[in-house]
Amino acid sequence: MTPVSVCIIAKNEEAHIEECCKRLQPYGFEIVLVDTGSKDRTVELARRYTDRIFSFDWCDDFSAAKNYALSKASHDWILSLDYDEYIETIDTKALLKCMERHPASAGRILIRNRFTENGQTAFEQVRVSRFVNRRYYHFEGAVHEQLVPGAGEKVCDTDTAGAGAARPTRLPSPCSMSATTVPKKRCLRNQDAISPFWKKNCRNRGQTPTSISSWDKATADFMITKKPRNTLTQVLPWT
Repeated sequence: MTPVSVCIIAKNEEAHIEECCKRLQPYGFEIVLVDTGSKDRTVELARRYTDRIFSFDWCDDFSAAKNYALSKASHDWILSLDYDEYIETIDTKALLKCMERHPASAGRILIRNRFTENGQTAFEQVRVSRFVNRRYYHFEGAVHEQLVPGAGEKVCDTDTAGAGAARPTRLPSPCSMSATTVPKKRCLRNQDAISPFWKKNCRNRGQTPTSISSWDKATADFMITKKPRNTLTQVLPWT
């Protein structure tokens, strides 16, 4: 077994969870599912692939749920996936080398997001930090959560383009995956969860409305942020 735990949180995602788990099977990873209150067959389907299934009382905080998942993993190395993200390829030999050579670094994976708008499909490729050693990283942020170094850890460099914001050191990424269309119900749930935190994290106000095509609201929300850079590209609908 590869000493990696894949942590997933889900609620009422019977349409996606089995495919997500099935794509992981060939790699011998431990799968840890944290269910936040499913009423459908999410847990039943996931149990075909793992017995590491835990319940978590939803508290409008994605980081809290994901950190709970990290705590339940058997391995320190964590690959964090969303329930509607499906692995395409992983070079496990390269992955193991990265783990050995860069034990305190964060690995970025390539995600291909598929969006459907007015009957047309468009793709966006982004690289995000999702593969880390939990001894050095944890999640922060109620919505649009991010992996950040633990207190006292010196494992990050400085993002000069982001006004000195710290970010995880980049690890050469040996894996890639694709994501299904973002479900609108998840975006609506994000919008509800983020409401109490708007004043503290204004950029999140604009990110969620773009996913549900609320362009006027997204534009207004981005305009009130302290750093509204790249506003135009982030609020334009897919064509």
